[in-house]
Amino acid sequence: MDAIAQAAAAKGNRIWIDAEQQSLQHSIDRVTIDLMRRYNINGRALIYNTLQAYLKESRPKLIQQLKLSQEEGWTLAIKLVRGAYINNDIREKIHDTKEQTDDSYNGIVSDLLSGTVAEIAPDFPHMALFLAGHNAESIAKASNLVRDLAEQGRLKTIPEFGQLQGMADELGCRLLQFSEEMEHDGISSAGNPVAPKVYKCLTWGSIQESACSPPAEHARDDEDPESGPHSPNNGEKAQVTYPEGGLEAWLVVLGSFLGMTASFGYMNTIGIYEAYLNTNQLANYEQSTTGWVFSLYIFLSFFCGVQIGPIFDAKGPRVLVLSGSVLLLLSIFLMGVCTEYWHFIIVFGILGGVGTSLIFTPAVSSLGHFFFVKRANATGIAAAGGSVGGIIFPLMLQSLFPKVGWAWATRIQGFIFLGLLVGANLLIKSRLPPKPGGSVLPDFRIFRQPAFLLATIGTYFLEWGLFVPITYLVSYALQTGAMTEAFSFQLIAIFNAGSSLGRWAPGYLADKFGRYNTMIATTIGCMASSLGLWLPAAVLAAQGDPSNSTIKGLTITYALVMGFSSGSNISLTPVCVGMLCDTEEYGRYYATCYTIVSFGTLTGVPIAGAIISACGGAYWGVATWTGLCYVCALAAFCAVRVINAGWKLNVLY
Repeated sequence: MDAIAQAAAAKGNRIWIDAEQQSLQHSIDRVTIDLMRRYNINGRALIYNTLQAYLKESRPKLIQQLKLSQEEGWTLAIKLVRGAYINNDIREKIHDTKEQTDDSYNGIVSDLLSGTVAEIAPDFPHMALFLAGHNAESIAKASNLVRDLAEQGRLKTIPEFGQLQGMADELGCRLLQFSEEMEHDGISSAGNPVAPKVYKCLTWGSIQESACSPPAEHARDDEDPESGPHSPNNGEKAQVTYPEGGLEAWLVVLGSFLGMTASFGYMNTIGIYEAYLNTNQLANYEQSTTGWVFSLYIFLSFFCGVQIGPIFDAKGPRVLVLSGSVLLLLSIFLMGVCTEYWHFIIVFGILGGVGTSLIFTPAVSSLGHFFFVKRANATGIAAAGGSVGGIIFPLMLQSLFPKVGWAWATRIQGFIFLGLLVGANLLIKSRLPPKPGGSVLPDFRIFRQPAFLLATIGTYFLEWGLFVPITYLVSYALQTGAMTEAFSFQLIAIFNAGSSLGRWAPGYLADKFGRYNTMIATTIGCMASSLGLWLPAAVLAAQGDPSNSTIKGLTITYALVMGFSSGSNISLTPVCVGMLCDTEEYGRYYATCYTIVSFGTLTGVPIAGAIISACGGAYWGVATWTGLCYVCALAAFCAVRVINAGWKLNVLY
């Protein structure tokens, strides 16, 4: 069943698990509820359980499942029927008369549509309801109640209706007319249009026929053989399918990996550039001033997503990745001839920042076209390219600087970029239909959604803290005197080695244990390592004893632990944002989030530089600053999880 549910989630289809005789039903309920816990999350209804109103236990069972979904933070989805096993079930368990069964069915419908279940008051949980039935009186009562509650603004659940093909077809026609009238009259509830969907359910054949016959034998080319009722919360998303693997999908992951090795490898080498330039070309400038070169680069890398996200939605990745490749190559090759502060602002800060954004944004967004269930894992694998670049390039530059100098060292890095970006341009592609007409401006109306607002705040503090050690770890190591110059330069490679595993492993774990659960765990790791490892090391270094071996030990441990924990800062944040929107809206949500987040990256490095200057060149202040940023990020991500999944720790979210 889990394999079937995963396949359905990948295709955007839903599963109705039918009822059986009471001797089997309790086991079916347990399996179905377990599946709903894992797949009916973030307001999505994928798995439906069937409730038989002719049973005396139907209402108590419904209340029990409503309470469970409310406590654990998943969406209860119910298909309500009268019952089909009256000749086989234990008679004492069935209502005594047809009138009692009618009252049971109609009462459950009324309670769920209005959200007035006394045992659940006052906060009725979000749920999905499919009314399956052929009783004209009950269907008429339900449809009239939908209209009345909608006009009063009290409709809690928008139902769907369905009957079997060939049975009560006149009811289906009436319901279609009712739905069209609701749409024509503009009936809405709480600002949401109310026009219940109506279905005729068609069987494929016997179990043997359905299991053995391919879909092509049952459907025309222009029909969807897997079509069926879908949740109103998903809109048209139910029609979207995801390969979740295959050669084409994994080649896109490879292309994204290559693109991020170049673009994020450039970003993850900032610490080497900062340490070298502050002792050479920019030696006459304060760290708070030179910090603007690197913060401008980081800012543009993320801020340009406000334009690039909607363009990707409308046009796809090809032109974006090609343009980014040209700018990134110009940046790295021109770096060798830069001598003045303003040279580096233009060449590294502007050209490099825009180029990185043009590659990074479509590289991440393209993965969402091929993966849904395994999206975090795929994104983690691709994002690990940035850490691989962050290992190779610092070690390479450390070796090349004394041998060939600054100019040729950066040119050699540029030729490696060229090979990587050719592969990225050939392999990165989109799959879903384009969505033209998207705004190239941030849609701040999205911030009316508390979960998205808090996710953006969390990401803001996450990135505010992340780029401080990436930029200043090498300079800190040099300042302590406890490590050689060669080893100080190697620290950023150690940091990125931890980050390489930290970008892939959390992505893999996130698909199994929940994306926000994993993000919260890694954020705790960042906070604890900054305050528990870097801060004590920086305090010891400020005491002026470079022979203290504890400084080196704490610093190496910090580089590894922080590198691993912060890997998810890049790989999981896009996935966490994607959990709060439909796939087709991802570019807009991502761009809006990072419009705000980018201002944190713009100011984070200069603020850290100013803190270093204020502390007389010591780094204990900036270590404290980094740790506090992660404290704030942790609080925001925990709040998102509570809003969407509740307080229960065992909920996968």
